[in-house]
Amino acid sequence: MVFCHTHVDQDGTVDGYVYRGATADGMWGQYFAATASPEKPVRPQQRQDYFYPSRAGQPLVKVTRVDRGNGAKFFVQYHWNGQQWVKGLTTEIRAQVPIYRYRDVQNAISIGQPIWMVEGEGCADALWNIGIPATTTLGGSKKYRSYGDYRQDLQAAQLVLCPDRDQVGIAHMEEVAQDFPSAQWCYPYPESLRWQNLPKHGGLDVVDWIHDGATAEQIRAAVQDRRQLEISSAQDPKRLTVQALQDQIRTYLGTSPTELALAAQVVQWHQETGLSARDIGNLVTLVQAELEQTEERDDRRAEIHQLLKIGDYQLCLGEYLHADLAEPLEQIADWIGATPAAMLVTLLPVAASLLRVGTELEIDAGMGFSVPPIVFTGLVAPSGSKKSPIQRQILGPLSLLQAEADQEYEYAASEYEVDLRDWDQTRAEDRGIRPRKPMPREYHTSDATREAIARIQAQQPERGILVTPDELAGLFKGQNQYRNGRGNDKESLLTAFDGSGLKVDRASGLRISLPRTSLSLTGTIQPDILREMMGDCSDASGQWARFLWCLLPLKPAPFPRRTVRYDVSERLYGVYQQLEGLTAQCYRLSPEAKALFADWYDQLDQLRVTETHPGLQAVYSKMQGYTGRLALILHCLNAAVEGRLPTHAVESGQMQAAIKLGRWFIGQVKLLYADGNTVDGALEPVYTKLIQLSRVRGWLRAKDVRNYE
Repeated sequence: MVFCHTHVDQDGTVDGYVYRGATADGMWGQYFAATASPEKPVRPQQRQDYFYPSRAGQPLVKVTRVDRGNGAKFFVQYHWNGQQWVKGLTTEIRAQVPIYRYRDVQNAISIGQPIWMVEGEGCADALWNIGIPATTTLGGSKKYRSYGDYRQDLQAAQLVLCPDRDQVGIAHMEEVAQDFPSAQWCYPYPESLRWQNLPKHGGLDVVDWIHDGATAEQIRAAVQDRRQLEISSAQDPKRLTVQALQDQIRTYLGTSPTELALAAQVVQWHQETGLSARDIGNLVTLVQAELEQTEERDDRRAEIHQLLKIGDYQLCLGEYLHADLAEPLEQIADWIGATPAAMLVTLLPVAASLLRVGTELEIDAGMGFSVPPIVFTGLVAPSGSKKSPIQRQILGPLSLLQAEADQEYEYAASEYEVDLRDWDQTRAEDRGIRPRKPMPREYHTSDATREAIARIQAQQPERGILVTPDELAGLFKGQNQYRNGRGNDKESLLTAFDGSGLKVDRASGLRISLPRTSLSLTGTIQPDILREMMGDCSDASGQWARFLWCLLPLKPAPFPRRTVRYDVSERLYGVYQQLEGLTAQCYRLSPEAKALFADWYDQLDQLRVTETHPGLQAVYSKMQGYTGRLALILHCLNAAVEGRLPTHAVESGQMQAAIKLGRWFIGQVKLLYADGNTVDGALEPVYTKLIQLSRVRGWLRAKDVRNYE
């Protein structure tokens, strides 16, 4: 600081110095060196998200700060619509925004800790990191009154205002002080003379002070009463540079202003820069396009990350099945180059088909909400994905049961023919009851036509059936093929999913009437064929949402050098017999399991309402009941593995497993639908596939990319 007795009441215009008015006694003019403060360090190129949950703790607002690495930065605000973050804030959302880290601050207030009010979420987090409770308000300087009323949030707080060391920072905290006049102040670098020679903006803040070595004790010791700072206007204001204008435009556009507000701001920038409103308008348009491109790139990156995360996640069978069954299935899957999920997806419908007709899980008696153990599953896999070995492991023991049943039927049929011949040859008055023709036991069939299913279900009304078509593509293409597309095979299959009754009346005299049925289904299909059949994935009939899909990727499967023989076939054979021997009954949820289900049901309902994709809407709706089916099947299956009868109540552990499994199946559908979006030009699935391919092959050549589908 330099004192001048000649130029006391006016600026003497001394190079390198800034005039800051006369001293208190009016004897001297005060001049400060123009370069008295260090430059604010430039942040590296990075992206940081800050969250403002509602006062109830629910997602509400997200602020994304983007630093370009050259000192430029901008902010983008989002609000939560119940499913995802959407750019911009509505009027209703603005009114609900609380202070930053609201719940942490309330806890600190309750135990009598002072609260630091700073400018910016990064400053607040930095203080929390050293044990000082801190908060800020959305939008930073000049935006204090643009959102909600914060007085209630800080009503009982011992507030400490901590401004940035610049004119804008002081003005911001002065505005806060109008609501909290008793607040104390903390000036970063409290001994610095720069507080009497403040730049308009870009001054150092509490984060810089901490980086320069300030401790929590030093910061607390700096708390004081408000200083009387004189912000001189004698200095000619610097015009806003074009670079600074771009930064302001980015930040302002991030708040999603109205057209009127933007037009008014353009006028303000015109006054601050001297640029024409037309030039500023052109700059706004270009910056807006840049922001949209950046946002699109960020959204694409997030989508790719989500798809990779879903694709990389592998089910651990131990979370769903008893260890005696989970461990050998996982080991065999590893040896043959399959996934544990593929084993489970094939096993579930087999187990479901073995439970007697009439088995069900009552979810809520008042709603009449019960679900049967019926599931449709599909392995979506390209050629060479080890589909056949998977099916052999799971379906082999079922085929053994079928072979034994066929043998018993042949023996019973032979006895029947002998008994019938004897009965026919006996005089009418001496005959007893006509021998009853034995019916074959059908464990599985590849024929899914209405007539075939009706015939099988009629001959075993208390037993379920597993449909195992050679290829699901053949099942879908062959529906109604013998009636020129005018039949109802597809409708019958959709109806069978609910386990409702079956009634057939033919002109030939065939009549079948069953109050309930049980048909589960599993098969395989190639991804390209399935995408073609799904079309736009709108799923108007809900056919695709009735299937639990499992995408089976191509993965390395070197010949295992050391293996151990697992008697998994014998183990499954015993489990299948145990399941078949269970009596039909109505199971119920324990109170804990029902509470878990209710929360999950509500989540799915919210997703259904907010989802814009019709196919996913159907998936969320079907998954509500499907979760109960999965819990019921896992409950009975694990009891069978342990060789005991299942308890009457399905406990919370099985429900947690079913919910987790439901989430995984939803992820598989998202992968499947994303893959289908490539037809409409979506790039995210393509990039995801290329990343997955590079993990297997390493560096990719341009030829690999062109040839990869």
